[in-house]
Amino acid sequence: MKVWIAAAALLFAGATVADTVAPRIDARQEIQSQRIANGVVNGGLTRAETARLAGQQRAIARTERRFERDGQLGPRERRTLTRMQNGASRSIARQRGDLQRRGPRG
Repeated sequence: MKVWIAAAALLFAGATVADTVAPRIDARQEIQSQRIANGVVNGGLTRAETARLAGQQRAIARTERRFERDGQLGPRERRTLTRMQNGASRSIARQRGDLQRRGPRG
C-alpha cells in the first residue's frame, strides 16, 4: 500500500502546473501521468521504470514552467514541449508493454 501511495505522490507532485498558458500541454501531461499510474496499479511497471517515467514528467513540467516565466509560450517552446511529451509517451508505451512485471513485494 505504501508503494502505491508513494508512486502516486511522486507522479503527481511534479506533473501539476498552476498556469493555464498552455492548456493542451497541461492536459496531455495529466493523461500521461494517469497512464503511468495505471501501469503501477496493474503491475505493468516496475519500481525503476516508474521512477524513470516520473522523472521524465517532472522534467517536462520543469521545462514548461521555465518557458512560461515570461507569461507566454512561443512556437519554438511549444514545439520543444511537444517533442518532449512525444518521447515520454513512447517511453510509457514501451515500458508498459515490455512484459516486465512487479513482483509480489512491489
